[in-house]
Amino acid sequence: LPTGWQLVNGYLIGPGANLTGAYLAGVNLFKADITGANLASADLNEPNLTSANLTDSDLSEANLIGVDFFKADLSGGDLSGANLSNADLNEADLSGANLSGVDLSGAVLSDANFSGVNFSGVNFSGVLLFDVNLTDSDLSEAFLTGVQSNNIIGTPSALPTGWQIVDGTLVYSP
Repeated sequence: LPTGWQLVNGYLIGPGANLTGAYLAGVNLFKADITGANLASADLNEPNLTSANLTDSDLSEANLIGVDFFKADLSGGDLSGANLSNADLNEADLSGANLSGVDLSGAVLSDANFSGVNFSGVNFSGVLLFDVNLTDSDLSEAFLTGVQSNNIIGTPSALPTGWQIVDGTLVYSP
C-alpha cells in the first residue's frame, strides 16, 4: 500500500479516497490521514477518529453518531446534513467547515475551533459549548434550545433572534 494508506473493512483509506457510502462503523482510524476524502453518506457510527486529518473532506449526510473526533482536523470540510449526535469534538478544528443541517444533539464541543463555520439549521439540543472559538460563525438559523456554554471565544457573525453572548455565555432574552 502507498505510504499513509490502510486497508480497513475491505476499504482502502487514505488521502483523497472515495469512500462514498462506506460502512466503517466502529473502526479505529486513530491519526489517519483522510485529507480530501469523499465520505458522503458513509456510516461511521462510533469509530475512533482521534487526531485524524480530514481537512477538506466530504462527510455530507454521513452517520457520525458517537464519533470520537478528539483533536481531529476537519477544517474546510463539508459535514452538511450529517448526524453528529453524541459525538466528541473536544479540541477539534472545524474552522471554515460547512455544518448546515447537522444534528449535534448531545455532542461535546469543548476547546474546539469553529471559526467561520456555517451552523444554519444545526440542532444544538443538549450540547456543551465550553471554550470554543465561534469567531465569524453564522448561528443565525441554529436551534440553541438546551445548549450549555461558557468561555466562548470570538464573536459570531450572526446569532438567532433573541440570543446574545454575555461574558462568554450564550444567553436567550426574548
